[in-house]
Amino acid sequence: MRIDDDTPEPGALPPVYPCRPPLNLVVEPGLLRPRNLFAFEGIDGAGKSTLLDRVIAAHAARGRETLKLRLGRSDITAHALERAKWRNATPLTFSLLSWVTIVEQVAEHRHALDGDGLVFFDRYVPTLMVRGILEGLSTDYMHALAAYAPRPTILFLIDCDPAICRDRMIARGRPVSYFERGARIVGGLHQTMTEGDPAIRGAADGAVPLLGHLVRMRDALGQRMADYDTVMVIDNEGSPDAAFETIMEAIDAVDRNRDASRIAAVSRAG
Repeated sequence: MRIDDDTPEPGALPPVYPCRPPLNLVVEPGLLRPRNLFAFEGIDGAGKSTLLDRVIAAHAARGRETLKLRLGRSDITAHALERAKWRNATPLTFSLLSWVTIVEQVAEHRHALDGDGLVFFDRYVPTLMVRGILEGLSTDYMHALAAYAPRPTILFLIDCDPAICRDRMIARGRPVSYFERGARIVGGLHQTMTEGDPAIRGAADGAVPLLGHLVRMRDALGQRMADYDTVMVIDNEGSPDAAFETIMEAIDAVDRNRDASRIAAVSRAG
């Protein structure tokens, strides 16, 4: 049997593999723009997850099918991410594992995209990109991976002053974690994300670096919103009721437009 050596010569650029990557690597091309995918973004303490759970409960009460997906919570990578987070991993390892959670969940639930139900992501591509940027990673590979992630029908950016978010987190009564303070922000890829001293998680001065991290996250997330054409900023500094109603009205408007499109399509077919 003959084995050809395809090792590139020194200085030669190897061919890109695959040279024409299939768009259905994750989803079919038509599902890269579904009409029922909603992503919730925001910094810790902004009330993002609380609002999302309330929105899901409201639609469930209407008898509407809903699906909640979470960044970093796919069946394949959940355990590996926990080990990477608390044990020993470079930011690049942690970032790539997190990207897999989006790919795996979208692939598993592709049947639900653009279906009759509603699909929600608790954090999405912008969070992954921001975390990587703050940890010193290049965005080149992230932009390539983001091209395969379906575009949200609406990306809800739950906005809140970082100082208010910090106070909310402290009021929860649990220690501010090592990672919530931005301790993963490092200068290079060769540094690990290992927590040097477990006691640092509950250190009394955690609120100071926490606020700085929240400010950086908010600024960076705001910059990433330019990548999307369907962003809706939701002010959640005051009563969450107003924010909740605004989100519900926006989703209802999408539903009305979808129904109108279906009626028009049926009329043309007839």
